[in-house]
Amino acid sequence: TPGCSVSTLSATMSYLDIGIPGCTTECLQNNIDLYIERIYPKSLEVVKKYFPNDLTSGKDRVNNNERVQVTNVRNNQTYRITVEAENMAVSDGRHYSLAMTGCFEVVQDGSYQAEY
Repeated sequence: TPGCSVSTLSATMSYLDIGIPGCTTECLQNNIDLYIERIYPKSLEVVKKYFPNDLTSGKDRVNNNERVQVTNVRNNQTYRITVEAENMAVSDGRHYSLAMTGCFEVVQDGSYQAEY
């Protein structure tokens, strides 16, 4: 049957960053960001944007581990999960990992689409 009984969509991203020696705040040399957007599938218009680590807006410039959770997802909603590099000062930070939980459907272009 179509749809999914899981009501939370979660994405966690982590990457290596060497930091700045002696730094105590905003010490990342690289900045890779994670966010989730609920979109209208035909127009790709953003309905709502969800930010990592309980932020209500903006990007997390402090942590190299970021998690975004969307609760109360419903059938027939479409979400876009984005990993975006803002600053790549040191090339060692290019590698990241992304883990997602929820219900997904493979779409025609080979990418994955959340299926709720």
